[in-house]
Amino acid sequence: MTREDLGNLGDLLGGIGVVATWLYLVLQIRQNTKQLRADSLAARTIAIESTTTDVGKWIGEILENRDLAELWIMMLRYLKMYFRSPDFHALWLQNKSLLVPDFVNAVEEAAVIR
Repeated sequence: MTREDLGNLGDLLGGIGVVATWLYLVLQIRQNTKQLRADSLAARTIAIESTTTDVGKWIGEILENRDLAELWIMMLRYLKMYFRSPDFHALWLQNKSLLVPDFVNAVEEAAVIR
């Protein structure tokens, strides 16, 4: 083999190495993306479970404590009255698009805003 043949062979092997490295990188990125999605889902699941548990404990406290239940009812009445005020209504219409649709629906149903 001549030097030129060895050079061409080196170029070929180098090209194959670059392609192999590129393919390995693509596979690693895919694997990393799948792992990030799985981790994100797991974190969301844990957060939802934690929130559900906390809300359950909170509701249990309200059900067991008459004073707390009365305070809760008074707060709900106040919020309903506040939600119906003209100032809140104008602020709500201006900013509700910034909020999560489920929250918007819940507030509008609870306060009879529309």
